[in-house]
Amino acid sequence: MAFFKEREQHGEQDIKSKLSKECIEPVGKMQFAIDQRGGNTSDLQEATDFLNIIDKVIVNGVVALPEKALQQVQEAKPQPLGVKEQLKAAKQEQTTQESEQVAEERTGLGMGSGS
Repeated sequence: MAFFKEREQHGEQDIKSKLSKECIEPVGKMQFAIDQRGGNTSDLQEATDFLNIIDKVIVNGVVALPEKALQQVQEAKPQPLGVKEQLKAAKQEQTTQESEQVAEERTGLGMGSGS
């Protein structure tokens, strides 16, 4: 969803223009050329369908996604921490627990030797 960031930075029309010039038009030309030769254009038609969805999302936002994709976006829960942060937090917790355990052992040994 990087194009949402780019849309905010450069404006909706710039993204729409880039999508049209760099994707939709070339795919349309390829589809026309292959169709003239009697070739199979089903893959290019599928690409065109996806590009049309992207075009709608640029204008209308995430709500323009097809129902199935919208459900997946809504079901996806953002992770509060990345993998690196989770690993770091787990190591920190383990180190803290080990430090507490060592401190308890020292306290226990110190009390036992004094009796």
